[in-house]
Amino acid sequence: TRGDGNQRTVPLHSLEALIQEHWKVDLIDVDCNGCEQYLFHYTAVREALTERVKYLFVETHGQEAHDSVKEFLTKYAWKPLLDLDFCPKDRCWDTPAGRMCISNCQGLLWYANPHVDDM
Repeated sequence: TRGDGNQRTVPLHSLEALIQEHWKVDLIDVDCNGCEQYLFHYTAVREALTERVKYLFVETHGQEAHDSVKEFLTKYAWKPLLDLDFCPKDRCWDTPAGRMCISNCQGLLWYANPHVDDM
């Protein structure tokens, strides 16, 4: 519902359908606040990511989500660029992309896909 009280319908697209619309995808940034382990559970998503996406950056929300996404990435031989486990306190790190700070106990996974050539 919009601020004026009127409802509006928006189109729904699956992640794999969006990926399949493109020959190659340079980067996908996932921050779905707790749905990570469910998103990467689907075979169609895993296959689309592995076939067409060069880099994947995932913000995880909880140890189970972090471990689940990492398991998929490891199984499909993605290469870690940054892997910060679910943290119990605020922290900052220097990364190849610059200084990165995490708050609210979130983990980060930044991986490169060796199955997709550089674009």
